Formats: sequence, C-alpha cells, structure tokens
Amino acid sequence: ALPQVLDFFHRAMTRGRKRVRVYGGEDYFLPSATEQAYSWNDVLLDDARQELVRQDFEHFLERREWFAARRVPWRRGYLFHGPPGNGKTSAVRAMASHPLLSVFSIHFASEDIDDSDVSRMFAAAGDLAPSLIVLEDFDRVFPPQSEGPRLHCSFAHILNCLD
Repeated sequence: ALPQVLDFFHRAMTRGRKRVRVYGGEDYFLPSATEQAYSWNDVLLDDARQELVRQDFEHFLERREWFAARRVPWRRGYLFHGPPGNGKTSAVRAMASHPLLSVFSIHFASEDIDDSDVSRMFAAAGDLAPSLIVLEDFDRVFPPQSEGPRLHCSFAHILNCLD
C-alpha cells in the first residue's frame, strides 16, 4: 500500500510530469500527456531517419531479456550531431518522454561538477534502469583550455562511465 500512496503523492506534486534529474543544475519536468507531452510526432528528423531511430530505440527497450539471456549488457548509445535545427533535441525529448525511462543529465558548466558527480549520475541511472542519460552539447564540454573554463571532471572518467 505504501508504494501506491507514494506514487499518488508524487503524481499530485508533479502533476504527472516526468522529472529530468540534472546534476550540477536545476531539475526540470517534461510536459505530461495532458500538457502536450513530447512525442515522435514532434521530431524534426527526416521521415526515414526518424523511423530508423524510433524503431531501434523501441526495439531495444523491448529486448532486455534477450540481452540478459546472452549475458550482454543492456545498453544503447546514440550520438546525434549536426547543425542547429536538424532534430537532435526533438529526438531526445521524444526518447526522454518514454514512460518507462528515468532521465538524467549533467550541467557541465557548473563549477561544482566533478568526477564524483558523473559517477553518481551513472550509478543512479543504473539503479533506476531503464534510464536515459543526456549529455547535451558534449562537443563543447572539453574545449581547448584557452577557449573555456577549467572543468573539474575528466574526459577519461566520462568515457569510463559510458563504457
């Protein structure tokens, strides 16, 4: 009975919206179904690419047992790239809105972020799997030292966590 009560209070407090946990930044909520939640209909990718990504994403989520039976880690990574306006963010929003996923991100510009925060984020995502970790504008995270602030997390550590 307690889990149902907690679920009821959570839904009441968040109005049914899904929380995106942001390490080093402020959490935010995705719109609920009654607030025009993000969907694959909102994705700006061309139809062929959108269908390919969507099918792969949904097929992957349905195959957890297949991975477990073969002792293969149940993980999938997507690297979206391209100029602004090509559909990267809309595809990630559609993925993040999937009802089964817990969603995490990290605000690398925060001076308080370090390797331990990256580790905590990946551990939390593992504990609450299936999860989605969003690393937004990752190409700008590690600029040459002359072009940006010094980060307190290392590229090598992030790659190790991804692995």
